[in-house]
Amino acid sequence: MTTELIVDLRGKRIETLDDFWDAVSGPCEMPSWFGRNVEAWRDTIQTRGISSLIDRHDT
Repeated sequence: MTTELIVDLRGKRIETLDDFWDAVSGPCEMPSWFGRNVEAWRDTIQTRGISSLIDRHDT
């Protein structure tokens, strides 16, 4: 299992929460049904089984 996941947001224009979720959803391999909120993000990290990329990293 890989220990560190880095999502490089340099150069991304992030002015809204939608911009943020757009910027991280693709690189983190989030499914189209991902909730795009903090609770959904927490579930992704704690529960696992939502993003295979995140699942390959320690939390």
